[in-house]
Amino acid sequence: MVRCPKCRGLMTAREATSHYGTKLSVFQCAECSGIWVDRDVAFSLSRDSALAVETDVELEEISTTAREVPLFCPRCEVYLTEQGGGTLPKGLRIDYCTTCHGFWFDKGELMIYKSFLEEKRQKSREKLKLEEEEQRMRRERLKQSPEFAQLKMDGELSGWQYWAIANVVGRILVRLLFRKI
Repeated sequence: MVRCPKCRGLMTAREATSHYGTKLSVFQCAECSGIWVDRDVAFSLSRDSALAVETDVELEEISTTAREVPLFCPRCEVYLTEQGGGTLPKGLRIDYCTTCHGFWFDKGELMIYKSFLEEKRQKSREKLKLEEEEQRMRRERLKQSPEFAQLKMDGELSGWQYWAIANVVGRILVRLLFRKI
């Protein structure tokens, strides 16, 4: 049994999905519509699944003011720490348990949080595509340079040519290794 940190009523387990289709459980309060997520569920939960859980949210109902009274964690019964700013969207304040690492989202906050993260991911993907296109253009320019033509004719590499090739290969490998993180 999980009790709502805000109104202390019993919360209902709701099924949700991760970015990769894995089934997850979130707990939603029938009275205040707040949502409790355990540990890493907040990060794995897909934006579409979060939107499906919070279907009846009106933007006017979302509060961005700090709490006067701290809430208790429904798992550990310790005070939740309210966080705002940093890497969170402007005005969003999320309650976090420092013991079990669960998150409490008031009505609408999960939807805002997941939309914000999806927007950041999209910008990151676009930036990576631009960088890859820029790299491709540099390689094309390098192939058309007189030094590259000389390299084809001579068949031997000088020290700086080895360095330039190793540098390009190293950058590509690093991007490939860290692409999905």
